[in-house]
Amino acid sequence: MFLKYVKMNIKKNCGIVLIVLGIILTLDRTNEFKGIVSIIVYYIQEYWPLFITFCGVSLLATPQKTKKK
Repeated sequence: MFLKYVKMNIKKNCGIVLIVLGIILTLDRTNEFKGIVSIIVYYIQEYWPLFITFCGVSLLATPQKTKKK
């Protein structure tokens, strides 16, 4: 039961990440947002411990679904 929930959650999260990545890469091709990918990469390189902390807190704070009987 738990593995089914994890697989669906991973599938949903991967879908969201791919959509956001597609939007960012599309914006990077326009003249107005030229170089946005390099700016995002810079911030990820500088603040990756903070991102990991937020991901960990998010995983711990997410309520677990319980099966109703």
